[in-house]
Amino acid sequence: MTRDWRDSANCQGLPTDMFYPEQGEGMAARFRAAKAVCEDCPVRQACLDDALAEEGTASRQHRWGIRGGLTNAERELLAVPTRAPEPAQCGTWTAYRRHLKNGEITDAACREAAREESRRRRAEGRHTKHGPWRTTKPVPPEKHGTEAGYRWHRARDEDACEACLEGARKRDRERRHSKRRAVAS
Repeated sequence: MTRDWRDSANCQGLPTDMFYPEQGEGMAARFRAAKAVCEDCPVRQACLDDALAEEGTASRQHRWGIRGGLTNAERELLAVPTRAPEPAQCGTWTAYRRHLKNGEITDAACREAAREESRRRRAEGRHTKHGPWRTTKPVPPEKHGTEAGYRWHRARDEDACEACLEGARKRDRERRHSKRRAVAS
């Protein structure tokens, strides 16, 4: 782009610190004043295009001042690509999860992919929601035979051992008994 558009800009001859104010008191007022100059500028779009081309996809910290009537933060929003990544192709585990997340009806190909993934995970011993490292560890000794041990088993989609089941039952009885006492008094 040629730079001759600058000769027609409303900011021509104005102090540059008006458009590149320092941090501190009165900065918002200086930004408003600079934006007012840009508002009816005949080359505002050319100035903005030039700023966006120079800055590329730089972050806000690498953009300075008012250019084309916009602040560094406003120009950053224009420069960031807004296109979402392509969704996973149907018939995959990822597409199946996307359908569930978006509340969509799953198609046959995605359901089959989910079944296959589930079979694969079971075969690898990773079918629990927490991964294989959770299924291989025994209940920590301090939790064994307690309600916490029961919850430890349940969090890993395991059948609780008899000692932990009994610990959970005992704690449940204690809770019910304490509620009865509280109601009676």
